[in-house]
Amino acid sequence: MPFDFPTLFKACRAALRKESLSIRYCFAILFFIAATFFLRCLVQAGRFLDRWLFSAYRSLKVEAPVYIIAAPRSGTTFLHRLLCRDNRFTYFKLYHTLLPSITLIKLCGVLGRADRWLNGALARMADQLSRVVFKSWAGIHETRLPEAEEDEQLFLYTMLSPGVFMFFPFLRELAHVKFLDKLPQKIRLKWMDYYLDSLKRQIYAIGPEKTLLAKNVLIQGRLRSVLNAIPGMRIVYLARDPYEAIPSFVSMYSAVWRQLCPKCVRNGEAGRELAKLLCEYYSYFEDIKSELPERQWIEVRYEDLVSDPEGTVKRIYRELGWHPSEEFLRALSRESARAARYRSVHQYRLEDFGLSEAFLREHLKGYAIPPRKGICRPSR
Repeated sequence: MPFDFPTLFKACRAALRKESLSIRYCFAILFFIAATFFLRCLVQAGRFLDRWLFSAYRSLKVEAPVYIIAAPRSGTTFLHRLLCRDNRFTYFKLYHTLLPSITLIKLCGVLGRADRWLNGALARMADQLSRVVFKSWAGIHETRLPEAEEDEQLFLYTMLSPGVFMFFPFLRELAHVKFLDKLPQKIRLKWMDYYLDSLKRQIYAIGPEKTLLAKNVLIQGRLRSVLNAIPGMRIVYLARDPYEAIPSFVSMYSAVWRQLCPKCVRNGEAGRELAKLLCEYYSYFEDIKSELPERQWIEVRYEDLVSDPEGTVKRIYRELGWHPSEEFLRALSRESARAARYRSVHQYRLEDFGLSEAFLREHLKGYAIPPRKGICRPSR
């Protein structure tokens, strides 16, 4: 399980500068480091046992997985959790990404069954922990340990993930984590070997006979590497207007930054750098998309997903050449009806984060976006 120590040192050095230093932030950094290394040690022990107890996982092949990707805040969570209702898929739950080990996942399954004798006490503790840890995202991105989630934590464990910006909003100092694809080949291959190994463990633990369904909004910076490692992957790309997606994502990270390090975001630099990164991701995926065969990717408009989730999912299945089961269609109908009643309380404006239409137009090369005014539409 690789780890990039230089990234951690750079992040801590930037965090300990006078202009960002505070007692609260120091405690937050110590907690992050302690939690990361505790979990890594636990996972390392579990992965060591995997090789002895479940060695057959290594012979598995990751064939034709389905990846839902997009710019962050483009409806990927909504679509992912809709598709997870179909029993044909195996997928990551949040606790799977925290404990990417067959041994640990199966141990959690045993604890879950034992919890029935405890009247759900362990489940209630997990829910309470989720509410405390992810309270900054209430109303923005509902996050719970047993809920379907993206697999970014696998890379956050290595420190080579844009997810580190959530804890360390120093994008210029940590610029190398933005694009794994631009790092030396030796590093890319090492990290992809680790990622493939993690996917095999997940498939073996949850459903080796099923299709892997993955979701990731920060994958663009390493998408070429993933495509080289899994050439048969199929992509469902959700296209959302950058004027809506970008400020929504900056708002999501800013909610955490304000809790951990208010000094780090007062001048708006972190928000602007994060917005620039997303602009790069938009352009980068357009370049990659032009190189892919049409059968390998499906593009879905965010507005279509929101207005007609049931019809959108049926269209995706037709493109994939699949026929949804009656059981899944009933679940899809129920979830679509529930989504129609959903109203987000998440509101944000470009100006709230030191951004403007002119700023986005400058960095969104190749995009012709009409000007928008006022509050952006909320995302799911």
